[in-house]
Amino acid sequence: LALGETGLQPVLERAVALTRDLLQTEFVRVLELLPAGEAFKLVAGTGWKPGMVGSATVPLRANSILSYTLYSSELAPDAASQPRRAAVIEDLASEDRFPRTGMLHEHGIVSGISVMIPGRRTPYGVLGAHSAARRRFVPGDAEFLQAVANVVSAAVQRQRAHEQVQASEARLVAFADHSPAVMFLKDREGRYRLVNEQFLQRFGLRRDQVIGRTDLELFPRDQALRFAANDAEVLARGVPLQFEESARYTEGERVNVVAKFPLPDASGAVIGVGGIATDITERKRTEQALREQRTLLAEAQNLAGLGCWEWDPASGRVSWSDELYRIYGVERERFTPSFEGYLERVHPDDREQARSTVARALTEGRGFIFDERVVRPGGELRYLRSRGEVLRDDQGRSLKVLGACLDITEQKNSEAALRAAADNLQALTRRLVEAEEAERRRIARELHDRVGQNLSALNINLDLALGAAGASPLRRRIEDSVSLVDATLQSIESVMAELRPPLLDEYGLGAALGWYAEEFSRRTKQVRIALAGEAEEIVIRVADDGAGFDPAAAARGKRWGMKTMRERAEAAGGRLEVDSAPGEGTVVRASVRR
Repeated sequence: LALGETGLQPVLERAVALTRDLLQTEFVRVLELLPAGEAFKLVAGTGWKPGMVGSATVPLRANSILSYTLYSSELAPDAASQPRRAAVIEDLASEDRFPRTGMLHEHGIVSGISVMIPGRRTPYGVLGAHSAARRRFVPGDAEFLQAVANVVSAAVQRQRAHEQVQASEARLVAFADHSPAVMFLKDREGRYRLVNEQFLQRFGLRRDQVIGRTDLELFPRDQALRFAANDAEVLARGVPLQFEESARYTEGERVNVVAKFPLPDASGAVIGVGGIATDITERKRTEQALREQRTLLAEAQNLAGLGCWEWDPASGRVSWSDELYRIYGVERERFTPSFEGYLERVHPDDREQARSTVARALTEGRGFIFDERVVRPGGELRYLRSRGEVLRDDQGRSLKVLGACLDITEQKNSEAALRAAADNLQALTRRLVEAEEAERRRIARELHDRVGQNLSALNINLDLALGAAGASPLRRRIEDSVSLVDATLQSIESVMAELRPPLLDEYGLGAALGWYAEEFSRRTKQVRIALAGEAEEIVIRVADDGAGFDPAAAARGKRWGMKTMRERAEAAGGRLEVDSAPGEGTVVRASVRR
């Protein structure tokens, strides 16, 4: 009877009727002990005044029949396995143990029998059968009444367990329905037993369409088979597992990470599978975009020869980008970056500069940039331009250092090659100038020693011939020849002076400059030449008040004189500066290191 009913109240009412009919009593009551333990509630009964059943309460007094039934040591069982004995009253009027007030006296009860209804930890209450006529209850009546009380107790426990399960399920459903994740429970056959609101919304289904059905009945075959295969693995292994599953929701294909776990029964046997699915589609897209960006960044760093690093001084943790490992010539699997490990790879001559620069940046909380050399494991030298910034918290304390290293080895090598080429060019130019000067001296010497002497001898011979000619018709021709020889000697002297002024070798630079100034003044109004020895240079400055010109236009034109002067100055290890403007004269300044 108790197991066949779906609720507690029908069981109580059937128990009351059965007790009334078999014990032949007019009054039967089922009293539930209230939680505070100070009173009972009449939850079922017969024979009592109208309205009392379901509402009346009976106080639990120390000397009452109810207290006697529950707690009196006189009714204690002889063995732990036996129930308490029944409280039997044959004539209530003659009982001096109990007060003559209360519910029983109000209804004229004379005889009665009461037993405790057992509970899990405390008594559920009292089952009593009472009569307004005097009667004697036999031991079989007590046994019967206790048996009915035990049935009621079983029904109460079953009902309370059912209510607890319902309450637990309600809490589970409420929790699941308010979760942003998709949740579900299935039995071993794959039929859904519970789904949350998120499940229904994402798949666009109703609860009555889902409960009791399998994945093959709800979803496309390929998707259902994937779900079922993962469920089968959890059932076979009997442990929680995590899967990455794709599902077709109402908004399209989505990717979930699904935690599936076995559902055990009270004995520990697995009776189904539970699952919690979290949508990670956006995370997967972000991860993919991040991977692509990292790939592009790595490619860009590789092309640019740029490596990045991060250093946390507090923990000592240092992280390098892939390109920085390549720049230093080490492998990620074999080298753990650290600040000390970095300093060990810096060239000894640059090590102290690197240490002090970074330390100063941490102390002052500002960025830095410097060039350094690092030595690869094979001894190869690489040139780096290192730049860093210090990240600080709200209090200005340094948290970490972010840096980047640009491999400028090729640039340094190119610069060295250019410097070498420039040095070679300068040396070549110097040799060309020296060769030109030597050739000028040789030509001037040849003109003086050979041509000049021959012309002088020719001039003497012509003078002798002129004296001997007298009034001969050849005299005119000889005079013309003497004039031509004189003119040729003057031209040769001018060429010799332009090739190398004799004053430079005979009287020095000052006299030679004076001679040049005198010659130059014939083409302009005024010329000023200044020669000065400064701390590190010898400077000559030539200025005139002539017509002037545009230096920029001259640089674009074919003014070989300007180029020759500049090349001569650079060949001597110096430089040439020209300042001029149309109508404002010209200033040329040449400087050569001592």
